Amino acid sequence: MTNRQSKELQASVRFIGYDHGEKVGFVILDDDNCVDMNGCINLFRRIDRGVKAIYTFAGEEPDTAYYLDGEWKPGDFTGTTHDFFRAVMAHASA
Repeated sequence: MTNRQSKELQASVRFIGYDHGEKVGFVILDDDNCVDMNGCINLFRRIDRGVKAIYTFAGEEPDTAYYLDGEWKPGDFTGTTHDFFRAVMAHASA
């Protein structure tokens, strides 16, 4: 794909993934990019209306996490595991 710019996410996207078992989505963006929160949530709700969390990465750096806690809220990566990050990067590199 030559143009990775997503109008919905308002960012340049490298990889999008979803873990149906954990109900967690992840987006890896080009360096120094960030997503539109509503666009990101809407994208994953179309994949699975039961999505519970979404993690975004700017390049290989954790950027923002979105959590469903009654309503969607931005947060950080507190409580996530390094294994999760390694798995995300492995998927993106495959």
